[in-house]
Amino acid sequence: MRHSGSFSGPAKVCVRPAGTKGRGVFATAPIRKGETIEVSPALLIPRDEADEFLTTFMAHYIFKTDRGQRYVIALGFGSLFNHDTKANAEFFVERTHVRITAIKAIPVGREVTVDYGWTKKEWATIGGLKK
Repeated sequence: MRHSGSFSGPAKVCVRPAGTKGRGVFATAPIRKGETIEVSPALLIPRDEADEFLTTFMAHYIFKTDRGQRYVIALGFGSLFNHDTKANAEFFVERTHVRITAIKAIPVGREVTVDYGWTKKEWATIGGLKK
């Protein structure tokens, strides 16, 4: 079978422009509190490449594993969920995947956000506050 070049993401969300935040993930159907929105496959960043990796633009799109020992890149929509301190979803990171789960009911059209949980130092260095 020939690949059409299209990508089908999670059933209840889509990626579209999110104003000054660039792109974001938005609900295309109602999402219930506690519902899994996406399980994104993840790529584990090799330890010997992590420091160098953090100096690239990709640092904006990575997650720390739950133990904080390694970094992963979430595939699919996983790295496109924007930050909000009053997030309506949360993420759980493992070495092989990132799970995004709703912590509030999310209506159609609402952006799905997560709290990155970054420290002030992380915001200053990779959080995008300095351009």
